[in-house]
Amino acid sequence: MFSKPHPYDHIRLHLLGPPSELVLVAFNSTALQAGWLAPTSDPNDGSLLSYGAVCRSAEGSGVQYTLDIEEARGTLLTALSPYTHYHCCVWVVTSKAIGPSTCQFATTSQDIPYSPPENVSIVARNSTELDVFWSHPSLPNGPITGYNVYIELLAGSTTMREEVDIQVLTLGHLVPHQTVGVRVSANTSVGEGPLSSLVQGTTLVGAPIYPPRDLSVYDDSITPQGTTVAWKIPFHHDTIVVNYYHLVLWEEQFGTPRVIFNLQGNMTSYSFEALQEYCTYQCTVAAGNDVYGLGPSSSISFTTLEAVPSGPPLDLSGELLSSTSYRLFWNPPTPMDRNGVVRSYFISCSPLEGGKAFSHSVTESNITLIELHPFYTYECRVAAVTIGIGPYTAKYEFKMSPAAPSSPAQNISFVPINSSSVLVAWGPPSLSAQNGVILFYVVLVSEPETRAVLNFTVVSTSVMVGPLLPYYTYTCSIGVFTAGGGTLAEAITIQSSQGAPSGVPRNIIANSTSPYDVMLSWQPPYPVERNGVIVNYTILLGESPDSEHRTFSSQEPRVSLHSLASRTTYFYSIAAGTIVGTGPFSDFQQVTTLEEAVNISLSQGSYSTYELAGHVEVCARLLIEGLDKSVHVILSTEPGTAIGDVNFIPLHNHYFHFSPGMHRDETQCVNMTVLDDGVVKDDEELYAVLSTDDPSVGLKEPYRAVITIINSNYVSVSLKDSIYYTTKATGYTQICALLMEGVLGKIMHMSLAINNTGNESLAEVLGAGYSLQSHQLLFQQGQKINSSTCTNMTLSKEGPAIHWEEFSVYLQSSDASVVLSQPSVATVVVTDQDCEFTILWITCIAIWGTGGGSY
Repeated sequence: MFSKPHPYDHIRLHLLGPPSELVLVAFNSTALQAGWLAPTSDPNDGSLLSYGAVCRSAEGSGVQYTLDIEEARGTLLTALSPYTHYHCCVWVVTSKAIGPSTCQFATTSQDIPYSPPENVSIVARNSTELDVFWSHPSLPNGPITGYNVYIELLAGSTTMREEVDIQVLTLGHLVPHQTVGVRVSANTSVGEGPLSSLVQGTTLVGAPIYPPRDLSVYDDSITPQGTTVAWKIPFHHDTIVVNYYHLVLWEEQFGTPRVIFNLQGNMTSYSFEALQEYCTYQCTVAAGNDVYGLGPSSSISFTTLEAVPSGPPLDLSGELLSSTSYRLFWNPPTPMDRNGVVRSYFISCSPLEGGKAFSHSVTESNITLIELHPFYTYECRVAAVTIGIGPYTAKYEFKMSPAAPSSPAQNISFVPINSSSVLVAWGPPSLSAQNGVILFYVVLVSEPETRAVLNFTVVSTSVMVGPLLPYYTYTCSIGVFTAGGGTLAEAITIQSSQGAPSGVPRNIIANSTSPYDVMLSWQPPYPVERNGVIVNYTILLGESPDSEHRTFSSQEPRVSLHSLASRTTYFYSIAAGTIVGTGPFSDFQQVTTLEEAVNISLSQGSYSTYELAGHVEVCARLLIEGLDKSVHVILSTEPGTAIGDVNFIPLHNHYFHFSPGMHRDETQCVNMTVLDDGVVKDDEELYAVLSTDDPSVGLKEPYRAVITIINSNYVSVSLKDSIYYTTKATGYTQICALLMEGVLGKIMHMSLAINNTGNESLAEVLGAGYSLQSHQLLFQQGQKINSSTCTNMTLSKEGPAIHWEEFSVYLQSSDASVVLSQPSVATVVVTDQDCEFTILWITCIAIWGTGGGSY
């Protein structure tokens, strides 16, 4: 029905917002008091110049206004019509454009009628009564509360005044043929309107004295908009001429005559049409003639049937209860538009921002809508329901108040900018979850240990957070706030980037480990002062705090400082560093080196075993200018460095002694026994380590040396590869051992004995006193490979055996430097030496020959 006019739609810019919170209040019958808030403007739209406004009624008439920019706080919209429902819109005018409008409905106040009642007429009922009729003023300016009828009985006489609620008045107790003048005015709640022009009427000379008879309604003829009434002619109709019947139909609800007419002739029924639905009517019928007028009337009441309302409910309005509830209220349709009993009302609503429309049905003329979306704009319509749904009201638009967002900030992230600040960014809640205009964001940054909180309030979706501690972890929460409250997001963890330490190393300990070395150790700065991961330390060393310093670096909280001067006081300072930079240096502290010590190292070169003796020659070298006292150092093998035979025996505590008067580069050597009771079969390597328990002795590189042990003392021995037998007549057996490998550097013992573990069963005729003793074989120092050593081994204490015998002998040694090679076991043949030599020789040869050997 109502439009939202805007005279400059073709140049409107949408960067400029409309005025907000437009309020219209009736000021008087021709003016509305208007107020609003200035819109949110954009610099691109130009400066604000003025406001434009227009108010239009439902009939389309309207007034347009141009208002100063300062009139936004309150202005009068004038030149309006009284008691008229207007649709008013306001917009802003800038130097560049016309902004969008905001609109509202309002009704001007009532006033006295501006025009008198219309169609005033007087009808003579009979010779003593006149009926005065009139209709509604054209300009009522409000609901008509009553009428004033001013009656002039004689020209120039005093006027009488009658107050009535309906649009008809019967003047009685007149005399026949009396002329009466009438003026009529209408009243509203404000006051009385102007009088109508004077209308005169005259009573009749005479009329019928009885009314029509048996006035009735045909029940089956009643419809929502009509019915048929019938009657019979009055009594004594034969003495009174009835030329016509005068019918008057009244609407009892409204007191207005809907039908006034005369029926000519002898008609005794009439069908009414186009009546009001579900309306009670009073119908009167009077007989009349052309000479004397009307006689008395008969009356009857009837009610038309119900129909669907023909008009909407009135005065639809509402009030905001909360951000999610709104109360609508209205008045029923006008009585003429109800067309029946209003049994309920049907309400239909939909959100303008999109979403599902909804509807309700209530029996009262109000409803409370709940579970609405905060800050949404809704359009609602209401229709009355009788036997069906009538027309809807115009759309009533209302906006919900804001509420706290129903979801928090989205996609929270952070980027460390430096060691003391972090850029935190986020996205707003989804549009449907914002529940209002986001006014600002609150960023809460909490330090976990002290629980101190940094608070930042911003209108953008990012903020630079600081100052923070470097390389420190914080929790960060984002709160989103509208005019209805705020919602806090779940906290995330943020961390600043590293910075240079702000504190110094702690608990520094300095020890002089030798006249030329100092060991420094310390603890890192306190955690809160590290400002990152400590990756190195810088050490300054000088002979005074102000002198030139030597600079050292360490990745660990300790450092050994070498090549210093003995009996010298040094000043040192230490600073920790991260990948960003170095922190402050500690206060200078001092340490004094020990008195100068004797410097000794192992001589340069490779060390190996002595060629024959199985010894290692290792030398230590004196490094000072002159020695003024006796000192000693200790030489040992380093445990775990031998990688060969498990029989290897480590060396321990061999001493070098240096006497007073020795000078630089003089050496002392020692032959160090590698093995106490064995031989190394494979090449071995081990470390010789120089050490000392004398604090005046300083060890210089190298104090460790590699010793290679070769197999120069390894000897392989076996029995000689031959057949062993008794000599011709002496009863002895000669057995030899052969040196298979090596050059002897010492006297070496071997022994021969009966193999009594496997061959005893072969001695068939050995007596009880028969035995073989261990016989020693000696190899002398210097013997070469393939040298042999032989011995005659007595077989029996009692003489030769009687018969041929066989037994085994085996070679053995208790010397660990000897390795036995094959054969180390041999078979000995004992022959019978009591036979004649010449005969036995052949026989022995033959017997022996069967063994596959030769003498």
